[in-house]
Amino acid sequence: ETGESTKCFVGGIGETTDEALKKYFETHGPVEEVTIMRDKLTGQSRGFGFITFVHRATAETVSSFRHNINGRFCEVKIATPRDERSKPHPPPADTSGAPITKIFVGGVDAAVNDEQFRKHFEGFGAVVSAEVRRDNMTGKSRGFGFVTFETTEAV
Repeated sequence: ETGESTKCFVGGIGETTDEALKKYFETHGPVEEVTIMRDKLTGQSRGFGFITFVHRATAETVSSFRHNINGRFCEVKIATPRDERSKPHPPPADTSGAPITKIFVGGVDAAVNDEQFRKHFEGFGAVVSAEVRRDNMTGKSRGFGFVTFETTEAV
């Protein structure tokens, strides 16, 4: 809903005051609260803080571009509530939305063969195919491979 207050993370801020930051952001819309995170011992800015806007629409607008505050470029992002950060992420998908079941594996030791490679990844889920890529001329391992799983859960 556009009427609910929304907290934003502000990164890249320099030494400034809560009041100065509030004054800057109030040019975009009403601000409910400003908190610059500070070092407990020195009191100096840790370079980031949080701003709560009265209206979500203001937060969405402000987070859509970078800000120059006191000569420093700052980034604003809508904050994710703590209880939502631990929620499981949706299954991986490519840009078309198709689920991803194939992964690239780099740093494969030259001594590893396809069977060993497959057995290692079967511990994560059912494997459709597993292949260490080899040089066409010499047959030597190129140090990487691909694994395709039956489901996205293993990815």
